[in-house]
Amino acid sequence: MACRNVLHRSVLMTVGEGVLIGVISAIVAREYGLGLVAAAVGLTVLVLAVMLSLGLTGAVTVTTRFTWVVATAMLVVVALYFAALALYVFGAAMPVLGDPSPAGIALHIVIAGVAALWLLTDLDRAEQGARRGWSREEERRVATYLLMDLVWLYLLLLHLLTLVWG
Repeated sequence: MACRNVLHRSVLMTVGEGVLIGVISAIVAREYGLGLVAAAVGLTVLVLAVMLSLGLTGAVTVTTRFTWVVATAMLVVVALYFAALALYVFGAAMPVLGDPSPAGIALHIVIAGVAALWLLTDLDRAEQGARRGWSREEERRVATYLLMDLVWLYLLLLHLLTLVWG
């Protein structure tokens, strides 16, 4: 029963993410042109290939310390997003998040780097699970995490490109 629930949630999340990135990509393509969306897709695939090669060749070893550092960086990013949301609710803004200035672009590059490293930790988790013979439920859960990582990375890169090209 639990496996079936995980499967249903995974399918629903996947469909939801597909609709989300489809709508956002269509809006961006209408505003900036299809080339920007294609560039974001290409960059996402490139980052995935780099992270896969770094992980599989052993050039970067995902240790417990590495995971803690990346998780801490992720928490900082989440706190930044929540602070921006809180400011927005009260009528203020955090200009650096949507600003095409060098500081705004640099911040988005750092956040995309954190997303790429988070992807690397989830790729390592998937590899560890394959070695340990995880159940189908665990495999689906990690596959869903990887898909969420890729969607987040794509949206970050798409936003970064709109800042640079806009």
